[in-house]
Amino acid sequence: MTPATVLIAEDHTLVREGLRMLLSLDPAIEVTGDTGNGADVLALVERLRPDLLLLDLDLPNGHGVDIAREVKNGFPETRILILTGILDPTAIRRALAAGADGYVVKHENSEELQRAIPAVISGQCYISPAVAEVVDTGAPPPAGLTPRQLEIIAHLVRGRSSQQIAATLALSAHTVRTHRQNIMEKLDLHNTAELTVWGIRNLPPHILQGG
Repeated sequence: MTPATVLIAEDHTLVREGLRMLLSLDPAIEVTGDTGNGADVLALVERLRPDLLLLDLDLPNGHGVDIAREVKNGFPETRILILTGILDPTAIRRALAAGADGYVVKHENSEELQRAIPAVISGQCYISPAVAEVVDTGAPPPAGLTPRQLEIIAHLVRGRSSQQIAATLALSAHTVRTHRQNIMEKLDLHNTAELTVWGIRNLPPHILQGG
């Protein structure tokens, strides 16, 4: 099987080199490029067409949110995983709204990153536990969604597939997919990324953390 290609955008050289070393241990991943300069990211994506952009938010000559938006507008097939030290609800929401497919913070362990990368590459949206814990809108869930549907949204926010959710909740994968479709129709959403952003913005912390 052809390895998934990854481009690293991280301004700290030691972190960037450490990420290269970590990812080189996985035969399913090939790091095809890296940069510490935000101004170079878009050109590298255009040239390398990576499957995944591993993107820090705090880069010189370009903010990660703006970069994520530009990459998604120009190269929507490239998945984007934010890896940053910024654990702020506003930053998280802005990054996801700009098109990021996942968000992990640097103080989490390497196993969290190793879970996030294949999930995002495979088309899932991945939100790490530390990220889910800080998001709090203070608003109650909207009427019309059942407790089971809210539970499924929480699992989706955590980056879990329909099969994984089904196994956890003792449901069939078909039932989970039906729930997801019904939820998106109720909320007038069109894909899992939009549903994930909705969940981060609207689910109370006890539901997110319970997912």
